[in-house]
Amino acid sequence: MPFLLPAILLPRLLIEVVAPGFDTERLELSSRLLPITALTALAALGFLIVRCLFQTRSHFAVPNFVFLAIPLTSLVTLVALVGRAGIFALALGPLLGSVLALALLFVLIPGTLKDPPGFAPDPEPPEERAARRRRFWLALLPMSIGANFGQINLMIDNAFASYLPTGAITLLGFAFVIISNTELLTTLSLAEVAFPRLASAALRGPEDLLATFRWSLRYMVLMTAPLAAGALAFGLPLVRLLFQRGEFDAASTVGVTRLLACYSLEIFFMGYLVLFSRVLFARKRFALVTWTSAAAILANAVLDYLLMWRFGVNGIALATTCVALLHALLLAPLVRREVLVLHTPEDRRFVFKVVASAALMGGVVFLWTWVYERNLDVSRETVRFVEVGTGLLLGGFSYVTFLHLLGIDEARAVVRRIAESVPLLSPW
Repeated sequence: MPFLLPAILLPRLLIEVVAPGFDTERLELSSRLLPITALTALAALGFLIVRCLFQTRSHFAVPNFVFLAIPLTSLVTLVALVGRAGIFALALGPLLGSVLALALLFVLIPGTLKDPPGFAPDPEPPEERAARRRRFWLALLPMSIGANFGQINLMIDNAFASYLPTGAITLLGFAFVIISNTELLTTLSLAEVAFPRLASAALRGPEDLLATFRWSLRYMVLMTAPLAAGALAFGLPLVRLLFQRGEFDAASTVGVTRLLACYSLEIFFMGYLVLFSRVLFARKRFALVTWTSAAAILANAVLDYLLMWRFGVNGIALATTCVALLHALLLAPLVRREVLVLHTPEDRRFVFKVVASAALMGGVVFLWTWVYERNLDVSRETVRFVEVGTGLLLGGFSYVTFLHLLGIDEARAVVRRIAESVPLLSPW
């Protein structure tokens, strides 16, 4: 709350500090956006606190599924309101999503969080309570920095972008909302599922931790590789469908598409990064997480400065991707000490096959877009929708096909589970 109150009560003063390059018009606009963002942070904090109640009873799936309401609501709000509310749609979406997710958790509490029959609380001795509180405060700073370095880097990115021409931060925001919501729905959700497994495996020994880490990393690579390829090869039709209306013209679409291409590999590197950090959290290596995250924040500021003057707003996106790679490389030897080996020869062959399948999929959807847009008028919404919908189906089908041809068993397992969960497909 001490950090949120200035953002709500004194937004203009705070913007002048973190975005010194803003002119009067952009300063006024940002001052209107910041209180909305601060309320979003407050709602997100409430969600995290209530989610802990579920996690203390080993209910991880329920809050993780509810968490998906945040990125989904953000995307729906952005698409629905961008024509009327403009950049305010970027701020309203996460606020509405966080409030909705928090409300859903409260609704689920009575039916989910029940003490077993005969349960009686066992009061904790004062000495143990004091020791537990000390451990909490000692772990708070490193875990906060480790979990939120991306948000800190985003603030740094916007501060540097404030020196660029008007519209740079807006383009950066539209591109980042696609990337961040994609990662919330996939990469970070899988990391949330993997973390309790990693923590439990760490208690059993290094062999179990290695097995759990390898399992998690394989599914993370399966998920992030096609997303990175899709952001690079299919960004233009996606951005056109989501945003190109009203003041968001074709030039803005091209600008956001370029930024998506610059961000694309960050999705892949982030998969490694979040799993590496979860392993260190599971092994309680909090100091290592703190120092490496601080180094990543410093590197982001330096790369923003160096690349922004050469490549403009695209340089800021490239800096984010470079920092994700450097951060992952910095964590790799630290994680290797905990799990004995990062990649076996079998794992390296697996990653190569998955990346190759994703690259081929990217080529397929790019070719589809090239043919489609040379034969149809994409200025109409229905034509855009068909292009994106068909492209996504084609991309998913081709990716699974290439994985199958290369002998990736995990892909067959995922398809089988999806088919079993859909009644119309279960007989197959």
